[in-house]
Amino acid sequence: MPKNSPFTDAILSWYDRNGRHDLPWQHPASPYDVWLSETMLQQTQVATVIDYFQRFKSKFPDIPSLAQASLDEVMQLWAGLGYYRRAKHLHEAAKIMAKKHSGRVPSSLEDLMALPGIGQSTAGAILSIAYQKPCAILDGNVKRVLCRHYGIRGWPDSTLTLKQLWPLAESLTPNKDCHRYAQAIMDFGAVLCTRNKPNCQACPIQKSCYAFLQQCIEQLPEKKPRAKVPEKTLHFWILQRDNGDIFLTQRPPLGIWASLWAFPEGEPPMSNLAEYHKQTLSPFLHLLTHFRLTIKATLVHIGKQNLAEIKLAGTWCAPHTVGKTLGVPKPITKLITQL
Repeated sequence: MPKNSPFTDAILSWYDRNGRHDLPWQHPASPYDVWLSETMLQQTQVATVIDYFQRFKSKFPDIPSLAQASLDEVMQLWAGLGYYRRAKHLHEAAKIMAKKHSGRVPSSLEDLMALPGIGQSTAGAILSIAYQKPCAILDGNVKRVLCRHYGIRGWPDSTLTLKQLWPLAESLTPNKDCHRYAQAIMDFGAVLCTRNKPNCQACPIQKSCYAFLQQCIEQLPEKKPRAKVPEKTLHFWILQRDNGDIFLTQRPPLGIWASLWAFPEGEPPMSNLAEYHKQTLSPFLHLLTHFRLTIKATLVHIGKQNLAEIKLAGTWCAPHTVGKTLGVPKPITKLITQL
């Protein structure tokens, strides 16, 4: 069996002494738990994910329970975690696993990557950690560590840079202890070789680190070329009955906040709007990864006799029950607090 590289051995030794070993998805590191946690950890910090993971696992302890759930149930538990397409993909993949894989997470790279929401790095994490098959991973933390240590230039997600990073990640992945290494290299980037203010003085591989030796730590990995962030304005109509109930409609399965529940958006939901008592709420800015959204809303008081004027499909609910029964995006929760 070939020996590990000095880099790999140093990362494993650091993890044994300083890594996180008590995360809820580590004991046991079942394929389902690893898949769920890796999906939640995409673009999200561990500290945020822990509570979501535990609530989600309590409600859906296995693939069959997740596959049998409604999308609304899944979205309700995901609300606030962001990047909602992850939840939809998770639900879709669970249904496929229940139908084609006997309710289990597949154990081959090809089968995993054929599922919605599972890319090469997530598949590698599942195979290495859960099935102990040596398979490379390349999440954001790993990319940062490799770019700094080996002096790899270019935006890490560009095609040219990935062509350098994947072979490197594969060459560093050990045949033995691959499950420990997968967790170790991700933890190393998350805890020590952080994006801002990395703890280089405590780093066991600083003497061979290109970025440390060349004093260009802050410049690696290189940032994505800047593009102007588009700005959009969304106008919601908050319909409220005499008893305080509000009207929500489910958003389309594609697009922003897909399949979540929100107030009617765009054109007024009734034709004779001038006859109603209206109130304009204070607009506010909501930042997304790819958009700057200005949220505007008009509160419309609906009397019992006017309910037939609403032509949209939706549901009435008490404001204080919304987050408990339906998945709603953060701006809608913020609007509800203004009522």
